[in-house]
Amino acid sequence: MVSLSSSFDVQLLDPIKRCNRSTVIKNFILFFDLVRWGEAAEVLNGYIEVEKTKRSFLSTARFTAGRDEYYPIPQREIDVTGGLYKQNPGY
Repeated sequence: MVSLSSSFDVQLLDPIKRCNRSTVIKNFILFFDLVRWGEAAEVLNGYIEVEKTKRSFLSTARFTAGRDEYYPIPQREIDVTGGLYKQNPGY
C-alpha cells in the first residue's frame, strides 16, 4: 500500500482514480457494444490470443459465443419466481 505523505500526493492520486474509473466504465460499455454488434467473439478472442503470450493464466481462456455474452441467473432468483426465469445457456 502506498503511503500518501502530502496533500500534493492526494491531489495527484484523485485524477488518476477518476481516469481509471472512467476507463473501466468505458470498457464495460464496450463489451455490450461488441455483443450488440455481433463482434464480441472475434474481438475478445483476438485480444485473448495476444494476452496469452504475456500471461500464462490465460492459456486456456476463450470467449464462447452464445454463452459468454450473458451472466448466470442466481439459482435463488429462479427459485423465487417458481421457474418463471430460465437459466441462461451454458450455465
